[in-house]
Amino acid sequence: MDDLKTLPCKLEKLTIGNGCCNDFTNSVSFDRFTQLGWLEVGDNCFTGATMLLLKDMQALRSVEIGNYCFSAFEGIFELSGCPALTRLSVGASSFEKYQQCPKNVQEKVLANKASE
Repeated sequence: MDDLKTLPCKLEKLTIGNGCCNDFTNSVSFDRFTQLGWLEVGDNCFTGATMLLLKDMQALRSVEIGNYCFSAFEGIFELSGCPALTRLSVGASSFEKYQQCPKNVQEKVLANKASE
């Protein structure tokens, strides 16, 4: 996760590969990337994180979360203040144990469970 802190804050696209950032056990926030338009998270990432914050990201248009992400613990996913967001994709078994998620994420999690 420290690697994310060293990235330039003016990134427009950020792709996190499969199996990354699993040692991170606190909140994950990308709001320092003020021009971020596209966020892609591979499979099996951030499994130990207890919170995902996507707040007040004016340029954010697309978020893709892979399978089995943010999955090991109960947590909170907050998505607000992202007026340009038009695409949110959540993979199977991501956020399954989270207690609070945006409604569209909860619907995707339930749909993924039903298709297993």
